[in-house]
Amino acid sequence: ITDEAAVGQAFAHLTARQQVTDIVHCAGVVSVGEVLEVPAAEIRRVLNVNLMSAFIVAQAAGRMLTAGATMTFLGSQAGVHGAPGWAAYCAAKAGVVRLVEALAKELGPRGLRVNAVCPGTVDSPMTRHAAELMAAGNAVSPAEIMQRYEQGNPLRRIATTDEIADVCLFLASPLAAFINGASIMVDGGERPG
Repeated sequence: ITDEAAVGQAFAHLTARQQVTDIVHCAGVVSVGEVLEVPAAEIRRVLNVNLMSAFIVAQAAGRMLTAGATMTFLGSQAGVHGAPGWAAYCAAKAGVVRLVEALAKELGPRGLRVNAVCPGTVDSPMTRHAAELMAAGNAVSPAEIMQRYEQGNPLRRIATTDEIADVCLFLASPLAAFINGASIMVDGGERPG
């Protein structure tokens, strides 16, 4: 997803077999660490996978999608609310949110809708990896980190991947026909300060 030629080939392969009407860009890598200590190479990696790939996919998709099609990008609660220890990830996902707003205005006149889904904590391999990274630096177990996430949410749990996918399906459906340039928080009411 960070290689323009590979993404172009993937879209060419898809469109040769079927009409593509909806794209969901769900890519992410996380980095945990104080901003003054995160190596520049790590920041570049996080920006490349989370943000540059969104640009590359948007360009490829925008060239082949026709009126009525949708693009949905996975932003993050971290792209709306900054958090200590998550600077690279927050910056990358904030970029995705702003990219979605720009794309919605540029592609809207062609009949394309572009939106973002901004999950809070989700039960996913990436979240479990982040919990491992956080636990290592705080002398607690990854299970304790996950429990903190659950207890910090007003619903006293974290999202499932299906709950995030359901919002993506909604945005691609006719039920969301007038939603464009939106960033929908899907975080159970969790709003970190």
